[in-house]
Amino acid sequence: MIYLLLEYASNGCVFFYIDSRTGLPQQLALRFFYQTALAIQYLHHRNIIHRDLKPENLLFDDNFTVKLCDFGWSCEVEKDEVRTSVCGTYEYMSPEVVFERRHDFKVDIWCLGILLYEFLTGRVTR
Repeated sequence: MIYLLLEYASNGCVFFYIDSRTGLPQQLALRFFYQTALAIQYLHHRNIIHRDLKPENLLFDDNFTVKLCDFGWSCEVEKDEVRTSVCGTYEYMSPEVVFERRHDFKVDIWCLGILLYEFLTGRVTR
């Protein structure tokens, strides 16, 4: 038997806190963005690309600390290795992924930019 224990995300995900008209208050947006960037930095230092960063995959604990989840599209890569698979959520995909080009850790950095824009405006695209 396999048992999987997960931390309970008592406050849901970031998605439900973003106002579609105004986004998040700037201080909260910065806090959540910073915590998300730290999580991505942690993964990248361990040679892992998340590849599906979006508000639905950012959960909150009791203290509204961001917890990254859903590693279904994640992959482990060597230092200079590139990937070619198309994966993730379309609105957050980098151009390299959309056009089926070689990509690396930078796809997560692209997603961070999209996230910050959504946090501040409430919209994914214009």
